[in-house]
Amino acid sequence: MRCLASWDLTGFPHWLKKRRMAPNPKYQTPYIGTIVIAILSVVVTVAFESQIGALSSVVNFGALSSFLFLHLSVINYFMRKKQSKDYVKHLILPIIGFIIIGYVWINLDPLSKQLGFIWLGIGIVYLIVLKLMKRDTGLKLD
Repeated sequence: MRCLASWDLTGFPHWLKKRRMAPNPKYQTPYIGTIVIAILSVVVTVAFESQIGALSSVVNFGALSSFLFLHLSVINYFMRKKQSKDYVKHLILPIIGFIIIGYVWINLDPLSKQLGFIWLGIGIVYLIVLKLMKRDTGLKLD
């Protein structure tokens, strides 16, 4: 859902841009965003039905890469910025998690890595284009 909240949504209907993260009155969950992601997932799955292995490879690459960066972020935030003294919780456990997920990431099949790096390259090119067009990407490098 955080990805949906951060999307630019250029070309999407105004009502969707405004309400994509609107909470459900009863459950307080982003129900419109959830429905949009569900529909998008079904469309992509149906469109790539014959290549479901490749599709899952990209998802695995992305998910594992995200968790690697999550572990590094925990260490950076708590140990460097907050100067935490809880070394087990904010240093040792994230390092162990990083090693385990890193091992799984290294052993991904070559197709996963190839498609994942292609997708990463497309994203970097898109970011550069947005920066050259002076569009706000929300990316802050502190």
